[in-house]
Amino acid sequence: MPVTAGVGDRFPASVTAVGVALLAELDDEDIIQLYDGVRQLPRWSPRSTADLPGLLRKLHQTREAGYAIDDGETYYGVFAYGLVVHRAGNHTQDFSMSVSLLREDATPKRRAQALEELVSVRDALEAGNDLR
Repeated sequence: MPVTAGVGDRFPASVTAVGVALLAELDDEDIIQLYDGVRQLPRWSPRSTADLPGLLRKLHQTREAGYAIDDGETYYGVFAYGLVVHRAGNHTQDFSMSVSLLREDATPKRRAQALEELVSVRDALEAGNDLR
C-alpha cells in the first residue's frame, strides 16, 4: 500500500490528526464560520468525516481527550494521533505533530506506546527543552 506525505504536501484539515488537533483549538463558532456554506467535507477515504456536525463531534472528542485521532480518514490503512504543541509564552509559534502506524500493526499496546511517546515529546517541547 503506497502511503506518502512529503514536506509541503497539503491535506484537508478535517481528515488529518494534525489538522483536527489544530481545528480543536478554535471554538465551535469559529469552526462554523470557517466552514460556512460547505455542505460536504473533503473525503479521502470512506472513513473521512463527511459533514460539519460530524466534524464538530470529532472536535469535541479531541478537546476532551487532548489529542486527535485519524483512524483511516486520510489513508484507509493508517492510524494516527495528533496534538498541538504550545510554545512557552509565544502562542504564535504553536504547531501540531503526529505519529502514524499502519493499521495492521496498531494493536492497543502499540497505540498506547505511540501516544505516550508523542505526549512525552510534546511535554518536553512545551517545557522549552531542545530535543537535538
